[in-house]
Amino acid sequence: RNRRFVYYRCVASRPADNAATKTESVTPNTDTLNITVLPIEHNNRKIVKSVLERDATNATIFDAWFDEVTLPGASNGESNGESNDATLSDLKVANGSIDISPAFDKNIHYYTAETGNEADPVTATATDPNAVIEATLNGNPTDLSSTQTWEEGQNVIIITVTNGNVVKVYVLVVTYEPEG
Repeated sequence: RNRRFVYYRCVASRPADNAATKTESVTPNTDTLNITVLPIEHNNRKIVKSVLERDATNATIFDAWFDEVTLPGASNGESNGESNDATLSDLKVANGSIDISPAFDKNIHYYTAETGNEADPVTATATDPNAVIEATLNGNPTDLSSTQTWEEGQNVIIITVTNGNVVKVYVLVVTYEPEG
């Protein structure tokens, strides 16, 4: 079947570093990577994944499945004949003093950053001033106008931009390792 899946909030553990001496065997060493899928809240529902099966009505969305993150029931294009822009024009950690990777581009929806600070401001600016920005930090609603306090290790910020019935989702994973 022509099906595509997306899991919205995945956190991967670091694989164990298992070294082995050379032997006569050609069997490769394998690493295990544990992935935890946690729910996000959308339209007052907690969801972890979305599934799309290709049919005659959704070929465009199906073909663009890996171009951006889309929430269930959201449109990727036009609403009521008008284009609603639900992209971000800017995303910064610590007012830009902490680099995000890759460099910000409104068409890229997954970013990472590393910090030694216990807390940093995160700012997200919508391209269209009519768009609404909502965010969660590690699954809990958060206000991006306040400083974000990090847990040690990976912190997942899901930024949802809504403009009419167009929804775009950006993911920022901030890894906090205390200094010293």
